[in-house]
Amino acid sequence: MYKRQVRTRDYEAMAEVIEFGARVVDQIKEDNVRKRFTLGLGEVAFALSRQRSDPRSEVAKTLLQNWGESEDKYKRHAGAMILAKNASFESRHADAARWYETAAASYEISDAKQDAQAKDNLLIRAGRHWRMAGDIKKAKIVLESVDLSGDERTLNRGYRDVELGICLQELGERDRAVKVWLAAAEAVPTLVQNSDVAKRLKAAGGVPLRPECDIEVQYLPPYKNQTVFGVTLATTGRRVFGITRHRANQILAFDLDTKKWDDVSSARTACACSMIANSKTALSLGVKRVNIAASFVFGSD
Repeated sequence: MYKRQVRTRDYEAMAEVIEFGARVVDQIKEDNVRKRFTLGLGEVAFALSRQRSDPRSEVAKTLLQNWGESEDKYKRHAGAMILAKNASFESRHADAARWYETAAASYEISDAKQDAQAKDNLLIRAGRHWRMAGDIKKAKIVLESVDLSGDERTLNRGYRDVELGICLQELGERDRAVKVWLAAAEAVPTLVQNSDVAKRLKAAGGVPLRPECDIEVQYLPPYKNQTVFGVTLATTGRRVFGITRHRANQILAFDLDTKKWDDVSSARTACACSMIANSKTALSLGVKRVNIAASFVFGSD
């Protein structure tokens, strides 16, 4: 069967699209359409600007540079986003940081929560690139300016605190870094699966025990890249039981010896789980500490 071959690298056509878009963008009055149009055209310009051997790439570079310095907030945002992306690809971290800050500034006059979260994310990227550029103090200032839009449980909070902890560690404040990482891991349930915070905590000496706790804390890995949740954590002492949110009534058992999860949903017998007398072992499911202080039963129908 004949399959039409799509030409994905027609640079002449891309240049024509960019030039046409630059002419008509000012005629678009509806804000949402204008925002989407400038971002889409910016992506086309980015693709063409990467073709350094083609002279038409200059058309794209000129558009992006002009837009990044424009008084129009939508052009400035789209241009700054693409210029930051390009600088990041080329490891020009200081340039990337400046452009991400420029892109974030375009959200300052918006009261929408979605825009506030987008602004936070861009400032976190800016902070990361300032750090990678070697300006740790500047990175710390930018990261501390992120207000998280009033929500302390989002990945934005987690990503900010991972970066902030790295800055603190670079500045010789290891204990403060560990405290920041640990607080973020406890506040943001999916941070461990979406960042290297667990690796950084381990490299920094592990999770410090709270003064009032006489326990050892371990972090269990995900089950097939799925977060495991449990309102209460049940254990036989050698196996830990939990549920996934992706499949109703799915019961999983984590073997402490093999360090692996098993699906025990089909088991006909209930999993009677009780605390071992005088045990000093408590386990963590994901990043949530669970106090084993009573007997629980996890079972299948």
